[in-house]
Amino acid sequence: MKLTKITTNITIAVVAIIGVTLFLIACKKNNTEQLNEAFMQEAAKEWYYGTFKKSSEWSASSEKGKKLPDWKHGQYRKVGNMEIVEFPLLKERTALPIPSTASLTTAEIQRVADASLTRIAFIKTKNAIEVREIDYIPDLAYAKANGYDLSSYNFGSTAQDFSGRMVIKKWNGVVMSYNTLSNGKITKRGKINKQQSQSDTKATLDENVTLSGSEICEYERYCEEERQGDAWVPIGTCTPWTPTGNCWPIDDVDPGDCNYGLTESCACQLYGLGCDNGNPPAQEQDPCVKNCEDNAAQLSSSASVASETESIEVTDITAFKKHKNTKWTCLKSFPWILSSQEEGIVELVDAANNTWNWSSLTHKDIKLTGMPVGGTVTPDAGTGTPSFVAGNSNVLYASMALDFNVTYAPVCNCPVVNVVAPPYTLNYKAKSSFWDAKP
Repeated sequence: MKLTKITTNITIAVVAIIGVTLFLIACKKNNTEQLNEAFMQEAAKEWYYGTFKKSSEWSASSEKGKKLPDWKHGQYRKVGNMEIVEFPLLKERTALPIPSTASLTTAEIQRVADASLTRIAFIKTKNAIEVREIDYIPDLAYAKANGYDLSSYNFGSTAQDFSGRMVIKKWNGVVMSYNTLSNGKITKRGKINKQQSQSDTKATLDENVTLSGSEICEYERYCEEERQGDAWVPIGTCTPWTPTGNCWPIDDVDPGDCNYGLTESCACQLYGLGCDNGNPPAQEQDPCVKNCEDNAAQLSSSASVASETESIEVTDITAFKKHKNTKWTCLKSFPWILSSQEEGIVELVDAANNTWNWSSLTHKDIKLTGMPVGGTVTPDAGTGTPSFVAGNSNVLYASMALDFNVTYAPVCNCPVVNVVAPPYTLNYKAKSSFWDAKP
């Protein structure tokens, strides 16, 4: 009887010790994971500013300086030996491929786009850190079921049940993969049908590009924000989501047996890292693909505003009033320039001193001269504001301030790899030199 009681007490003590030990191990593991997460988030930020921002890869994006991670809201996960930390990515211009827009109303498209997430991922492997942009675009039903708020979504979490589309891109906009998810699992990978697409220059694609659905259409919006330290703070409302006119048909592809979120080798495929057992080998990039990416970056990289007068043409209206039309370079690169044409009228106000006065000056258009290398350069008409109000007296000199947009469309036709560079638009402001009113 006494022996039984002692044995029972010993058993209880052993169980208690084991329980406490397991509890302490769990606490240590949780603390270690939290420390790793905090370390990775801070390390990613330091690497971004100390290394990545100084690299040619950062400079290759046409949107550099117009997108910034939200460093306060990172999410960390580990897949095998691969460590991944994601941050929301704040952008001046956001463009999303919305699937099956024909079956959605305008209001539903707006709600789906508003609920979508754009993030930047820093992926640390054994030998390198890679950067990827990721768009999470929910199905309408999933967005509605979650109150159109997916801010807490974390891909790869065992508790997540996301249904929608995931688009993974390089920093320069080249798409690595399009994916369709159902209840957190990648169920389809599709491929843009280049032969049937509306334009071969309206999407940026890399090999094995994937997304499911019969068609996707691109929608964009612009948001006014200002840089405050390490953050962008909204200073105005965003524009509504509007179609860019870019739509592409999609061919479905079976995703195979890969568990893309939870196994390292499959995650390498998903993010386009080309890993071999988790370690990215040295890879030689297809020369055509590299040339396409270089063209996309260089097409606008050397462009700069200018204020060089090219020509002045004077024709008579009367002996005391003349047309004075000016042509000047507002943007230049090699081997092309953009020229702005202005139409003006000058009048003789003091014949004895040969004093002339500008009575009007209006902006006409902008034209391209030269041959851009690697793509097309298309300016809009622009908006011109003269340095004076028409009808004022004593306007002996005048100039034109110009606000205009230029669309760059890199040409990319690789015979083996399906790569297409997307057009992008940049805004410029230029001011001419002052012109004398005298003919």
